[in-house]
Amino acid sequence: MPIRTNEETTNASRHHSMVAQNASSRICTLPGEILAKILADVVYPDRDYESTSWQDHVELTTVCKKWHALLSNYPDFWATIPLLPGRRTAKLMARSKVRPLVVRLDLREYADSDLDFSRAALLRLLSSVTGRLAELHIRIPHEGRLNGQKVTDCC
Repeated sequence: MPIRTNEETTNASRHHSMVAQNASSRICTLPGEILAKILADVVYPDRDYESTSWQDHVELTTVCKKWHALLSNYPDFWATIPLLPGRRTAKLMARSKVRPLVVRLDLREYADSDLDFSRAALLRLLSSVTGRLAELHIRIPHEGRLNGQKVTDCC
């Protein structure tokens, strides 16, 4: 068995103390199903047109090992997703398993960006979720344009 330094012993002691403190906190005494439902409500936006970022979802899984294990296996937590170009949407969809999806797309984020968010990209994203779509909320820029094109001409 390797010999520990004083610093390693102190760090290990702090870690064990934090684990014990977390385990005894009131929120950790809740049954897993109730805690998971509460945390799923945390990432559910207050308004139909708002979206919760994928970072908000992931941050809650990093609070502690219990939350990570719980939320990683709770598809409802991942079933309300922002629709974004790229791999993150696919990962969120995979974590939601077969649950119906509540999808939010805020086109204002792309109105003045250099991102290629063309009609084809938008249709690809939407077609990737249509089979499981329970709700779709789209927020368009105030001026109604995306990459110089009227949003109503886009689809």
